Amino acid sequence: MPWTEAERDQFFKRLTVLAEMMGEPMTATRLTAYAAALEKTPFGAVVIGLEKAAEECRYFPKPVEVRDLGICSREWAHAKALDAELTAQRYLPEPMTTEQRLENIDRLRRLIQTVLPRRVMR
Repeated sequence: MPWTEAERDQFFKRLTVLAEMMGEPMTATRLTAYAAALEKTPFGAVVIGLEKAAEECRYFPKPVEVRDLGICSREWAHAKALDAELTAQRYLPEPMTTEQRLENIDRLRRLIQTVLPRRVMR
């Protein structure tokens, strides 16, 4: 999914700060190249990758390293799992109450009694 303009601006700022922190020169061309290399990676994973790079890398990371640090992180896996759970909650029906379950059991019993002969029920 392509990034929004705001996400792209935020990426430029975060990458520039990381470069400054690591003593790496940053040009507009380099910023654009990094953005182009990472544009197919979800923005949330890239943010996590940049944060991890600041904490763990000794040298300024290449785009593939930023992507891998983000996609392979526990934080990203947790975010994806939470998103999947929220999506499921939106589409799954509400759980049944005990009363609803008992009503369904009674309906099923009545249905079985009407369909099957009496002697089979004994």
